[in-house]
Amino acid sequence: LSYLCIPPTCLVKRLAAAVAHPDPDLLVGTWHFLSQMLACQRRLASTPSLLQAIATKQAHHLQRVNLLVSTSASLSRRQLFQTAPLAGTAGRVGGWLHKSSQHRPFKSRGQLGPMGASEEQLLKAASRLIPPLTANRYKGQAGKIGTVGGCREYTGAPYFASISALKVGADLSHVFCTEGAATVIKSYSPELIVHPYLPDSQGKADSSNEQSVAGEAFEAINRWLPRFDVLVIGPGLGRDPWVHATVVKVVEALRAENKPVVIDADGLHILKENLHLLKGWTNATLTPNRAEFQRLADTLSVPLDSDDPGACLDQVVRMLEGPVVVQKGSADSISDGTATIACGLQGSLRRAGGQGDVLSGTLAAFRAWVEADPALAHAAADQVDISPRVLAAYGACAISRIAAQVAFKSKGRSMVAGDVIAALGAAVEAVEGAQDGTLQFRPWSAEDVERVTYKRFLQMEYGC
Repeated sequence: LSYLCIPPTCLVKRLAAAVAHPDPDLLVGTWHFLSQMLACQRRLASTPSLLQAIATKQAHHLQRVNLLVSTSASLSRRQLFQTAPLAGTAGRVGGWLHKSSQHRPFKSRGQLGPMGASEEQLLKAASRLIPPLTANRYKGQAGKIGTVGGCREYTGAPYFASISALKVGADLSHVFCTEGAATVIKSYSPELIVHPYLPDSQGKADSSNEQSVAGEAFEAINRWLPRFDVLVIGPGLGRDPWVHATVVKVVEALRAENKPVVIDADGLHILKENLHLLKGWTNATLTPNRAEFQRLADTLSVPLDSDDPGACLDQVVRMLEGPVVVQKGSADSISDGTATIACGLQGSLRRAGGQGDVLSGTLAAFRAWVEADPALAHAAADQVDISPRVLAAYGACAISRIAAQVAFKSKGRSMVAGDVIAALGAAVEAVEGAQDGTLQFRPWSAEDVERVTYKRFLQMEYGC
């Protein structure tokens, strides 16, 4: 201690107070204090026994407040190197976590990727797809997203998808919807560019000219398609036959150009009746929920086996011959027919409407980043032996789940999709931290987001 120019009484007082009073924050602060000292000079031969005494006295209290963290997943390589002299004690105390840190342990279901890739490895690889924020970039480089969806009945879904793309880092987001939905969606946010080009047959006396109306609508939309990096097809489309006929024409044009697309919700309903447009389309990503996957499997005559759902997913993907399928569930299963991985990070226990649309928009942003720098995307995906398309889907699932977990812990049963969107920025920052060598990618806790992100969001957006 004298060699480090640290007064011995400083450490003695810390340790005495920690033993005398069952204060977990004081213990964690002490552990952080010792770790910093050991990084400079790994001495202090008596430290393990002292920490052992503290751990024994307060283990039950630590467990109650959920601060007893497993070292196997939460310690970075740098931290493990620093605390190597304390190996016997670290197993009892767990990874240090300073009270003021913004990085907290995430909850995982322990799903593994190909060749045993862990969630930690997959998160680190996915974080490399996120473009850095630099002064040299210009508008549009981080992604231009178009969402085809929205009718007079469903205006929330296209908004959730398009605004989520912006919130995770895309630069521009457009919505193509019916005239009855356009004004409503515009009123949700001035950040979105809304085009009322989809036709609406409701109230029209003559419905026999479906193809001609769809053709005119397609021409209006088609002029914009080359401008986008990725299209999201489906949120809030509804079941209007004129809309469906127009969407089929749009998809045909996108398929001809092999444009990256994310297909969800009503888009899946339309395309399961036009499977020839999906088969072999390697740049398409489908995001079915349980019911939508059931209908897709029935269309492909694939029997669902409750004992082996992974085999069903693999069979569906093989029959589609190209698209990536993200089967949403308690863990999101992702497959391109070559590799199948699962994102098992803890999400929300509340299944509020719109969460799937948040994933669609987030996934569109990730796919745009893959298209912006294919070489970097392949290098990142090669780390975990999967394709960039699968890695992009994993990154989107991870960020959506982290944001949902944070929103649910803060709001509980009252959580809605808007709360998840408000937490997307914090989730991206958490995953983004995996890019440095220390692997400090732990998502923020509910307390962090409520204290910083969510309150700041309310103050900036609503002045309260």
